[in-house]
Amino acid sequence: MRALLHPAAPWLKQSFAANAVTSPRLLMVLMALVWVLWSMALAEPQWVNGEVSVSRYGRDIMLLVDLSGSMVINDYTGPGGDIRRLAAVKQVLLPFIEERATDRIGLVVFGEQAYVQAPLTYDHALVRELLEKTKIGLVGDRTAIGDGIALAVKHLQHAAAVRRAGGGQVIILLTDGRSNTGVMSPDHAAELARALGIRIYTIGVGASGSASATTDLDAPGLRHIAAITGGEYFRATDSTALARVAGEINQLERVKDQHTSYFRSAELYPAFVIAGLALLAFVVIRSRGLAALP
Repeated sequence: MRALLHPAAPWLKQSFAANAVTSPRLLMVLMALVWVLWSMALAEPQWVNGEVSVSRYGRDIMLLVDLSGSMVINDYTGPGGDIRRLAAVKQVLLPFIEERATDRIGLVVFGEQAYVQAPLTYDHALVRELLEKTKIGLVGDRTAIGDGIALAVKHLQHAAAVRRAGGGQVIILLTDGRSNTGVMSPDHAAELARALGIRIYTIGVGASGSASATTDLDAPGLRHIAAITGGEYFRATDSTALARVAGEINQLERVKDQHTSYFRSAELYPAFVIAGLALLAFVVIRSRGLAALP
């Protein structure tokens, strides 16, 4: 079979010699590798280099806030006039949370039912945000104090087992009523707390001049709950009194937490991104030369 030799064949061979090894199939394989590299970058891989243990002196504080219907009564005085009881509680608890730099804080809300609104955490900004979002009647209009205490105790017990450090666990109960529903009685729940070394500080909410505060608040019951656990009972008759209560709580015992662990790590995704970009640039350059071949 005869063939006609192009007069410029040697020049063409010399011009495109480098592209002879870059076949379309190889370029497809390289593009697939680019996709793999970027997929791995999206997974945010990390290089973990050992564990670091951090010791802190602090407390585990579970805030137990009443959201029953009576918390809507506006018998407290705020900067702009009369405010609801729940708003007064928030005004004091929000700065109280902010000041607890070394304490883990959680939030349980209760009415007819009790819920963990925020688990124990050092992320105090999250706890403040969740407290601000609480609404009256969110968990029913009645008051299950015993169930609220029992849920807070259960959460603290689990936290203590994970942390492996005893003591320094506190429940701060704020309510304006008396227990009138729920599965567990307040005294029984307080006994559970005492058995685990958890102190309960109770705060009776409601202005002194309010008739509902006088008739609905179970001061003897709250005082008894606190006494069972070695805590104290406070009567918060106005916003200033609530602030004084927060000051008293500042003096609570603190314990050393030696089991807060973190892992040193380095982000690896930038390396995968850069490798993918470099490989993509190579493919683009080589594919242009390949497309120019006759």
